[in-house]
Amino acid sequence: MKKIISLFILLACVIGLSSCKMKECRCYSTNVITQNDSIIQNETDTVNNYTRGNCEEFNKDEDLEMDSVTFVHHSIICMED
Repeated sequence: MKKIISLFILLACVIGLSSCKMKECRCYSTNVITQNDSIIQNETDTVNNYTRGNCEEFNKDEDLEMDSVTFVHHSIICMED
């Protein structure tokens, strides 16, 4: 029984230490949809991510062509919360 309790304590310590140094990143994901050079939708969502590195690693900026007249500009900007 003592071995099982010791194992649970060790497991709790490992889980606790593995979450150390984690950064919470607040990210803003934006999609701007244009059709024939007119904005038809502009939407921003907020998302939280966790990392041991830099929050900026999640940043992204790309243009997607849906068809010959419809384009999506997708960007993600993250910063440490």
